[in-house]
Amino acid sequence: MEKRLRIIVCGVGFGQFYIRAIDKIKCKYKLVGILSRGSEWSKQWTKKYGVILYTDIDEITKENVDVVCVVIKSTVVNGEGSTIVHSLLEKGINVIQEHPIDIDDYIMCIKIAQKNCCMYRLNTFYPQLSNVKQFIFLAGKLREKNDVQYINAECSVHVLFPLIDILGRAIGGVRPWKFERVEETYKNSPFCIIYGSIYNIPICINVQNQMDPSDPENSVLLFHKISLYTECGNLTMIGTNSDIMWEPRIRKYIAADGGFHLEADDEYLDLPVYEEMHNDEGKCFREMFSDTWPDSIKLFLEDFYRDFYLGKKMDSNAQFLISVCQAWKDLGNSIGSANIIHAYTTKPIKISEIVK
Repeated sequence: MEKRLRIIVCGVGFGQFYIRAIDKIKCKYKLVGILSRGSEWSKQWTKKYGVILYTDIDEITKENVDVVCVVIKSTVVNGEGSTIVHSLLEKGINVIQEHPIDIDDYIMCIKIAQKNCCMYRLNTFYPQLSNVKQFIFLAGKLREKNDVQYINAECSVHVLFPLIDILGRAIGGVRPWKFERVEETYKNSPFCIIYGSIYNIPICINVQNQMDPSDPENSVLLFHKISLYTECGNLTMIGTNSDIMWEPRIRKYIAADGGFHLEADDEYLDLPVYEEMHNDEGKCFREMFSDTWPDSIKLFLEDFYRDFYLGKKMDSNAQFLISVCQAWKDLGNSIGSANIIHAYTTKPIKISEIVK
């Protein structure tokens, strides 16, 4: 019988979603500790789950853990995550690392893991979200019937890495790509425009290239919005955490007499103007954070668990993710440094309040 894997989570910011995910699959994993600097927040989590608080990475060995989830910023975004990952892999400890990561760092982690006969996986998180996963699935089915002619994508610079990942999975690949920033005509726009191609498909990417260093997570105007245009219609992921919409291309059949006859036997006339695939309709942010997001991580952990007991050291997605890392780097170079802003003011508003 396959035993539960002992698991430690490093970081309790985004790491709290990993802890919630582990709590959903106690049959496969046992949380045995939290690695952090020793903040009061981390102490609360260790007390809640009755586990050890580690503040020194030297205390973590193969004797007391099977896998460590490193859920803090990597070197490329000015964090210590990469250093911690390297240290754990050198000990032969299996590691799951949260994105994003620089391409050179990613390749180095793969090599260290191979040298020490342990597993290393990069979790890009968003492709496992229920709405995004369904979009990727529908995009694949659509491509069996129609080639994608054009892509329009929007996102915040905060989630630029997973945008490339989602696109690559949706359209079948990433290479080759080309990105070029369009010169701005209006200097105060929150967005910059990138034209180019990905997987030989023309693309326009609208990126909110803004950052508030004092409150970076609350200056995001949107996560992801993606539209795939085909000859038969457009498939749109309205939002990362919302719905998917299909809009068939309009077709007016003109008869021999030059007229457009609504009475004609024409199946195009009976097509719905649009169709929506609802995902978690009506869910509030509290439920998204407590259930939907941990469920994404749960799926990733289940895949890791399966690979562990299959003895699958190498990640089958590694080559694809190397391309994602390089494309993200090139796209970031095209965009340039983020514009520094003060946090946007906000208040909770429902659509019912807008129409009052």
